[in-house]
Amino acid sequence: MSKFFEGLDGDSTKKVAKVIEQAFEDESEEEQKGVSNKEKKLEEIEAVCREASLKKPKDVELFFKRLTKYNNHFAKEGLPDVLVDFLNESDTKNASSILKQRKKKFLEKYAVTEVVLEIKEETKKRKSFMEEINSALLVDDPRKRLEVLGQLEEGEGLSLPEKHRINLYTIGTLIEEGVGQHYTEITSRLGREHHLTHNNPEEIDLLKTRVGRYVRRLLKHLQVLERYGKEWSTEFEQLKEMASLLKPATDAPHKGVLEIEFFLTQTSTPTEEYPLFTAIAKIRALPYPEALSLFKELGERSEKPDEETTTDTVCHAKMTEELGHRAFHERDFDTAIDLLEKAFYSKTIWSTPNTEVLLSILCLCFEKRMKERRFFALFKEDLQLVGNNPLLLKTETPKEEIARAFIALRLGDCSTTEEILTTLVPAFECHALLKNRAIEILLG
Repeated sequence: MSKFFEGLDGDSTKKVAKVIEQAFEDESEEEQKGVSNKEKKLEEIEAVCREASLKKPKDVELFFKRLTKYNNHFAKEGLPDVLVDFLNESDTKNASSILKQRKKKFLEKYAVTEVVLEIKEETKKRKSFMEEINSALLVDDPRKRLEVLGQLEEGEGLSLPEKHRINLYTIGTLIEEGVGQHYTEITSRLGREHHLTHNNPEEIDLLKTRVGRYVRRLLKHLQVLERYGKEWSTEFEQLKEMASLLKPATDAPHKGVLEIEFFLTQTSTPTEEYPLFTAIAKIRALPYPEALSLFKELGERSEKPDEETTTDTVCHAKMTEELGHRAFHERDFDTAIDLLEKAFYSKTIWSTPNTEVLLSILCLCFEKRMKERRFFALFKEDLQLVGNNPLLLKTETPKEEIARAFIALRLGDCSTTEEILTTLVPAFECHALLKNRAIEILLG
């Protein structure tokens, strides 16, 4: 503009030229104002990152304090790449815990904003859309996370892998909120996984890493309904339908159905497709010595299961527990001690509280044998409950009753001890055992 007015003379001319020049400058500034402010803030944020060291806690606090100046900008525009990249590069293996904590809170604060802003970008950033889907997991609150995932799910032109990730993450969030209130939607969405992962090994592998945990939560829900006498046939049919749909991709849900039928309703007929369930049926049907022999054979052949065969772990634990109970009633107490203790410390959702009762009775009757066992420390701790019952009156819980039986036996009252134990375990022939134990106590 200065060259444009070169050669003009006189004060008045100069004044006019100055006014015109200022008018042109103002017009230019008005046109570029929005862009300049945004670029200016980005340059400032870049400078903040460049000048930061983040080596000491006070440096970390100062850095995040300086960023508060741009809160409105972040809320409107999202976090700039230069800032996100700087935080990720700074979060090394040796980074301080305060930096990791502040970074996590900072990113979570703007996670919803980031995802919603990127949704509005639609397909122009499609190549990074999967990362945006994954970023939804940064939202801590399950309801807000469902809201974000819902907006993502409504996007146009989604690929099958993108639909799959959104669906799978939504399932996990619904389970986190509560299986009971979302059971139908959870099983329905799991059923869709067959279509969403079709012929895609990467997505099938991702499904397999999660479906086992999801199914266990569904099984636990059905078990709770059964325990409280509530109707659950509709929910079970939904589970079976979903398991059938998913079987080409993973049989984890179908194994869950078999767990219900073998361990909750005991209505299933074993098939050779699942050898462990067949083995359970055989062990239940065989005479005790043969059942024990088969169990030992299976134990020698079994290997540690992987994530996809978690039901195998449950089957081994349940076989151990059931055979431990049989050993107790067959009066093979050494075997019962081994199996019941192993089962107690390998609990599953199908474990029975009677296992702990039997182990406590074994501690009572075979104290010397049980003293070196891991369970004995828990047994001694439970005996302290008798302090709440100095008159040794009848109580309501098995633990308190066994503590009462322990004191009665110490006082030489075998009949009271026997009455307590046979109430807890009907048909348990323990008179001779208790008599021998009372003599041992008397002789010191």
